[in-house]
Amino acid sequence: PEVRWSYPSPDTSLASGDIRATYVEMFRESMARITAIMSDAVAVPLSGGRDSRHIALELHRSGRKPRFAVTARHLPPRNNEDVRVAAQLCEAMGWSHRVVGQPVLGRFRQECAHAKAADFLTFEHAWTLPVRDGLRAAGVS
Repeated sequence: PEVRWSYPSPDTSLASGDIRATYVEMFRESMARITAIMSDAVAVPLSGGRDSRHIALELHRSGRKPRFAVTARHLPPRNNEDVRVAAQLCEAMGWSHRVVGQPVLGRFRQECAHAKAADFLTFEHAWTLPVRDGLRAAGVS
């Protein structure tokens, strides 16, 4: 399907409630396009952050249930609050939840492996490599 982008013009005088409603409508339309082509063999990466929670909650609202959600423990010294939040969300939605740990490569080696996997386009998110590997091993997209 053809993708069309529409944004309110910069000089619009929409009230904040209208802006929120427009955002919700656009997000739901976007998710509907994605779920229309989603296979049943899908997993959802889920951190405790707002973006992945937003996606997960919209999937749940639309009645789509992934095979499981997956959350990665973080590399030290960052805490693992994401695991706790994601587990609570999955329990509330009735989703299966898997947690993947970080390999014992050491931080430097993992950062190097991530840089290569990301074609050196970002210096963040090395913690996602175990998520990628776990999804591949489970045969999900």
